[in-house]
Amino acid sequence: MTTPASTPHPGRSTAVRPAVVSWRTTLDGLANTDAPTWAGASMVLAAVSVDAGAARRWSPPALRPTGRGLVFVAHYPATSFGVPYHEAGVLLEARRRRETVLHCPWMVVDDDTALILGRELFGFPKKLATISMEVGDDRVTASVERRGERLLAVDGGLAEALEGGAAPLPLPIVNAIGLPGLVPARLVRMDPPQVVHTERAVVDGSLVVTRGADDPLDELGIAAAGPLRWVRADLGVPPDGARAGSLRHLASLAASAGRPVGLVSPRWLTRRFLLRCR
Repeated sequence: MTTPASTPHPGRSTAVRPAVVSWRTTLDGLANTDAPTWAGASMVLAAVSVDAGAARRWSPPALRPTGRGLVFVAHYPATSFGVPYHEAGVLLEARRRRETVLHCPWMVVDDDTALILGRELFGFPKKLATISMEVGDDRVTASVERRGERLLAVDGGLAEALEGGAAPLPLPIVNAIGLPGLVPARLVRMDPPQVVHTERAVVDGSLVVTRGADDPLDELGIAAAGPLRWVRADLGVPPDGARAGSLRHLASLAASAGRPVGLVSPRWLTRRFLLRCR
């Protein structure tokens, strides 16, 4: 009897992974020298204002929130690690020493590989959710649901496309990586190179952020502070002509994946840990 071949999940990678890997295949999978880590990303973004006091509680003590931030929903159709997925998050603007950065206190994805890599390498407190995003000729809609609750919704018309545009991640990102305990967690900084291909303003757009039982986003007092926009961009773009394992390649990987820049208070992380993982 012949067993029928299984049908791959729509949109999922069908590449066969080698049983034995090396530092070379790991580097190529995380920061490909031939293509961006996230190629052709489709992102709808909203500049927002937030309650500065709440933002301080959601951010490591070394960061001083400004009361501004970004909310976004994204679809990554092609990645260097072979898994397309959706993502949504809140990025809080903050000052660290003399630099303005972004910090991510909340993020959701719809794929476990993206969740694991994001938490382990980048310090994004990712959780699983159901995320949808549709971009048509003249309209964009997106929604995020987690544990049966609608947390985020975006809807609006699309203006005429413009070639190029502003980077979707306009500032470096500083996140916390670690576990509760006596050993301090780390602050890591990342600044992935980006290339924007297309930008479209979202006309008469709406952004709705609501509270979930395990996602108290209402505490942040998020309110749209400017027009929404949609961009198609490459993120984690490798330097031209970089050879796998070369210093330029490793420097590109370090910029995208993050480098340690400080420590996180164990007390703060212990207080926030369940919110970051439940």
